[in-house]
Amino acid sequence: MVQIADKQASTSVNRVASAVANRNRVRSHFDDLLTSPEEPSKNRLANELASELWKRLPISRAADQSGERDIEHTLRIATSSTSQVQSWYGELRDFIPAIAKAATELRGEVLSEALQDELCADMERQMLEQIRYPLPSRSFVDFKFADLSPAEAWTQAQHRLEQECLKFANHVFALFDTLQQKNVIGQIQETTSTCRFTFFRRVAIAAPPKNRNEKRTRRDPDFQIPGHTVFLEETFQVSDYDIQHRHAQCVHHVRNPVLNRPEATVNPLPEKYSRLIDACPNWLAGSVRVLEGELFREERIEWDLHTDTRTEERVIERVRRCPAVLFGPYILAGWGELAIKAEENKKREVEDATFRQAIAKKARVNQCLSFAIAAAAVGAILFTGTATAFTTSLAILVGLAAMALAGYAAHQTMVSRGQLFAGRVLLHSTLIGATIFTLQALLFSIMHWSLSAFGLAVLAAVAAVVAFSVKKADTELGGSRVG
Repeated sequence: MVQIADKQASTSVNRVASAVANRNRVRSHFDDLLTSPEEPSKNRLANELASELWKRLPISRAADQSGERDIEHTLRIATSSTSQVQSWYGELRDFIPAIAKAATELRGEVLSEALQDELCADMERQMLEQIRYPLPSRSFVDFKFADLSPAEAWTQAQHRLEQECLKFANHVFALFDTLQQKNVIGQIQETTSTCRFTFFRRVAIAAPPKNRNEKRTRRDPDFQIPGHTVFLEETFQVSDYDIQHRHAQCVHHVRNPVLNRPEATVNPLPEKYSRLIDACPNWLAGSVRVLEGELFREERIEWDLHTDTRTEERVIERVRRCPAVLFGPYILAGWGELAIKAEENKKREVEDATFRQAIAKKARVNQCLSFAIAAAAVGAILFTGTATAFTTSLAILVGLAAMALAGYAAHQTMVSRGQLFAGRVLLHSTLIGATIFTLQALLFSIMHWSLSAFGLAVLAAVAAVVAFSVKKADTELGGSRVG
C-alpha cells in the first residue's frame, strides 16, 4: 500500500481505472501481482472532497455562530456561498490547462523561447480540444427564496449548498475520468510494497532547420528627418523547422513508494512541476501529494500523430541609411534610400557591363583559337601518308578539341550578352565540328581513294548543312548570332 510520509494510507489518489482505460493501457506480467486495493471508492472520495468544500463556505462558518438570523443575513450568507461555489468551476477550468502544460515535452533542436511557447500552446490546445468542462447551476437565491421565513431559508440554503458541494465534487471526478480516457492523465495501481503508475506526454521533436536569408526594407518609425524618409534595411535569418508530433505513454514501476507533501519531498521538484502544483486550486492543494520511491522498471511507448513546419525569423543585421553632407552644424545636402538604391543599381549595371566586355573579349580570343586549331586538324590529314593510323587519330582528336573550344567560346559569347541558351551553344559547336570532319574525310578520301571516307564526308556535310540551316532560321526569328 502506498504510504503517506506520516505512515497513514493515502486517501487522496483515485486509483479506480475506467473501462476504456483498462482496455487501452499497456499489459504487463506485473498485472498478475496486483492485489485488490483496500481504499475508499470514488463515491467516498467525492464525499470527502465535498466535506472539504463545505468547510470553506461562509454558511458553514456562520452555522457555528450563535444568535438570531434575520432574512437579510441569510440572503447575504447564501449569496456569497453560492458565488464561491460558482468560482470553483472557473478555478477548475483554469487548472486543467496547467496539467496539459506539464505533459508537454520538446526534443531535438533547441527552439527560441517564443517558438517554444507557441508550440506548447498548440499542443495544449490539441490535448484539450475535445474536453467539455462542467458548468455551475443557477443560483437558488431568488425572489421565492427571499419570501421564506428566516429559519426555513437557512435550512434550505444549507441543504442546497451541501448538494452543490457534492455535485461539484462529482463533476471534478467525472472530468478527471474524461481526461484519463483521453490519455491526458494516468492512473496508479499498487500492491503491498510496490506500485505502478502511468502518465502521458505530448512530444514535439524539432528537426535541424532549413535556413535562408531575406532582406527587407521598411520605413523607420523611430528615426525621421523633416523632409526626408529614413529607411531601415533588415536582414532576416528565416529558419524552417519540421516538427514531428507524438503521443507517449510512460509506465513506472516503483518499490517502497511514499506520498509526501509538495513542500516536504525528499528530492527537489523540477520547476515545471512546481508550477503545476502552484496552479492547484486551494480546495484541491491540500490533497495533492508527490509520490517518491525506487524506480526499478520503466516502459515507454510513442506513436506518431502528425508533422508540421514552424517558421522562425530573427534579425541578423539592421542598417539605417539616410546620409547627408555637413559642415560643422550645417547640413549642406541630404538624400535618402531611393537615391542610394538608384546609385547601387547604376554601379551594379557598370560592373555587369565591365564583366560582359571582359567575357566578350575572351570569347573572341577563344573563337579565333578554335579556328586555328580547326585548321591544324584539317591540315594534319595531309600528313597521313606514312603513319596513317596515328596521324588520322591525332587529327580527329585535334578536331574534337577545336569543336569543344568553339562551344566554350559560344557559351562565353552568350554570357556576355546576358543570355543562357544551351541549345544555341550546342548548335554552334555541332556546326564547327561537322565542318571540320567533312573537310577531314574529304581530304582523306582523295589522298587514299577511300570510298568509306567519302561516305563519312557526305554524312558530316549533311549534319553541317542541317546545323547551319537551323542556326540561320533561329537568327532570322530573333535569336542572337553566335560566332
